Amino acid sequence: MATDAGRMVMASRKSREAGRGIVVLYWIFTLLLVAHFSLTAITLILRVPMITALVRHLGYPEYFPVLLGVAKILGIVAILQPWSATLKEWGYAGMTFDVSAALFSHISSHDPAKDIAGPIVILVLIAISYFGYAKVKKPALVEADVSKH
Repeated sequence: MATDAGRMVMASRKSREAGRGIVVLYWIFTLLLVAHFSLTAITLILRVPMITALVRHLGYPEYFPVLLGVAKILGIVAILQPWSATLKEWGYAGMTFDVSAALFSHISSHDPAKDIAGPIVILVLIAISYFGYAKVKKPALVEADVSKH
């Protein structure tokens, strides 16, 4: 029986270590996502000439960069806040809509593949961060549920 108990302890330890690895990966990809959205939000709000020209090229009105920059900041706040899972999911959804619209806009403007690749990479980053969040969230909810009983 001691060997069974030892195996259970080892399995539990490996499970915890795997869980820590998922948390670390979640935070790495989430911080990369936040860095990207922060930089783009700042350049949009400050109306950096290169970004303003790009927005104009894609066919959006002059007021759009500031509106989009503020929305990006709200998305960052939504995914980083710890108190509402619903708000966090809305943040991920908003980021997905934003980047999907950028992808569609580049394709519709007949931009070269290098301009289309950027939004695709960011969509992958959003997906990895979101699925990491879903993995991290599930054990926390199970632990919270167990502690109630």
